[in-house]
Amino acid sequence: MNEQNRVLSLLGLALRGGRLAVGEEPSALAAKAGQARLLLTASDAAGNTLRRTEHLAEEGHCLWLRLPFTKAELGGALGRGSAAIAALTDTGLAAAVAERLAQLEPERYGEAAA
Repeated sequence: MNEQNRVLSLLGLALRGGRLAVGEEPSALAAKAGQARLLLTASDAAGNTLRRTEHLAEEGHCLWLRLPFTKAELGGALGRGSAAIAALTDTGLAAAVAERLAQLEPERYGEAAA
């Protein structure tokens, strides 16, 4: 299994475990409640979605990352047609996703994993 598939598999596991909110409204609720540990956006998410995610990350005091996956790839891994934003609510899973992303692209995600 390649590193990209490992990241997507981990996100699928988080979803099945109830530790991943998918979509703008569920992610916003998690961030506003202080439950989000890591906000994730698809690589082709619209500018408004990116600005909203940045605002939610500030409001929820959490990190946000732009994934190297499209909305279709992210959604497909999560059993949906597409997904532009998701929020991990478990600290351990958030750290594991950041670490796997850093293995995939160290220069882009290395600081987040640290």
